[in-house]
Amino acid sequence: MKRSPSKKCLFLRIPSYYGLLFSHPQERQLPLVIASAAACLEEAGFQVHIDDQWVRETGKKHLVRRLAAEDWSVLFVHVDSQNRDSVLDIVRALRRSGRKEADLVAFGQYAETSPEELLGPEGGFDACVFGEVERTLVETARRLSDGEPLEGVAGLLYADPQTGDVLRNEPRKPIRNLDSLPMPAYHLFDLDAYAKQSSFVPVSGPVRWGWMLSSRGCPYGCLFCSPTLRKSCGKTYRGHSAHYVINVARTLHQQYGCNALAFEDDVFSLSRERTLSICDAFMESGLDLVWTAQTHLATLDEEMVRRMYAAGCRGLCMGIEAGNEDVRRRIKGGFLPNKEIRARVEMIRRHGIEPTLYFMIGAPGETLEQMEETLELALFLRPLTIQLAFFTPYPGSKAYEDYQAENGPLPDLSHYNRFAVNLSAADTEDVRRFYRRFYRRFYLSPDYIRRYFKKRLPYTLRQAGGREWRLLLRSMMFLMLPIRPFRLDSLRRTKK
Repeated sequence: MKRSPSKKCLFLRIPSYYGLLFSHPQERQLPLVIASAAACLEEAGFQVHIDDQWVRETGKKHLVRRLAAEDWSVLFVHVDSQNRDSVLDIVRALRRSGRKEADLVAFGQYAETSPEELLGPEGGFDACVFGEVERTLVETARRLSDGEPLEGVAGLLYADPQTGDVLRNEPRKPIRNLDSLPMPAYHLFDLDAYAKQSSFVPVSGPVRWGWMLSSRGCPYGCLFCSPTLRKSCGKTYRGHSAHYVINVARTLHQQYGCNALAFEDDVFSLSRERTLSICDAFMESGLDLVWTAQTHLATLDEEMVRRMYAAGCRGLCMGIEAGNEDVRRRIKGGFLPNKEIRARVEMIRRHGIEPTLYFMIGAPGETLEQMEETLELALFLRPLTIQLAFFTPYPGSKAYEDYQAENGPLPDLSHYNRFAVNLSAADTEDVRRFYRRFYRRFYLSPDYIRRYFKKRLPYTLRQAGGREWRLLLRSMMFLMLPIRPFRLDSLRRTKK
């Protein structure tokens, strides 16, 4: 085992759209998993730096040169199905650049589900993390810095130095007491570079967003869900206490100047008792904060929504997925019929909270007529923001297991930018055309434009740095241009 020269760790984060032109607009969310792991590493005595290419994409060649020149002992790289190819290109180039003996560790969905593609000489990584990352990354960094073997590090996969076989250590137990974790290392990030653009808050003036993961685990088991789409780890639900949540919120508000907070839990309101206690804590704290959360529509009731609004909640993000009830029943955990969905969305809006709704097309066996029902439901519900995805069988999902059993390896995947795997009953090109038509029908309708000018445009005008204008411009380009996303390097090869 090679010995690293110092105790300096670097996190690298590559966006899903890296090198793409005309890609689906995506918001810049603060990487809470990295922020938490970085805080644990600092607590253990490591120096930590973060290179987030979501914030400032510099291009592969420039990035590799900079990484090769910087002084770090361990490079932690987030890898999922969407950025896999870009990450592998960067890592292989880094190995060729003179950092052959550097310690490289992968974490994220792809590191967990497909480690054999990342480890060894071909992939370039020394180890892959599975499960919750914080304690595994700290122990791995210690072993690598001290030149010790990785054998016995719970939650780690690595290649046998003699045979090249992938060795899997025992899994690490989930962290039961989340309050035992240090506060995320917010000081390592420029908070102004991140914004919750799928939701907006009625704040008079520029908004600085704070970010929090107040719970982990989602028990619903949707057919399409994998660690690519989840913010937290596993199905076992665990939550921070209301006391911890308010302490973090107070720090973000008083120390970092945040006036809005985004809860990125998979299901914020899964525990009714915890949700109400957090709402009470916000009301008692006197903090001048508004917030948004991601949750499941089935967990909400009128009393909870009323208390959430009183506590400062102004936006809820929820997945509806399909408009056809049979399709939704097959793919989504926590099924609700259309009648109940319409009633609950109206209840949320009636209490002053703006819903952001997520939809999906191309589910297994779904017809174009059933996809039309999804569009009609979106138009009826009239949220101010929607996101539409292609049904995508990412590794780690039940859909992937079903697909792999019959078809083998997957092509490049992106639920926003590629309809690479068609499991529906419709023609692939018809689904792609419907995807564009869905977005145009919704966002370019007179009803939506009127509501946008009334509600979102005043917010857009007040935001610093032009981030809302850039989102609007990218959205219009995506809606209007009949161009599929393509990579800049392919354009350069064409020119040659």
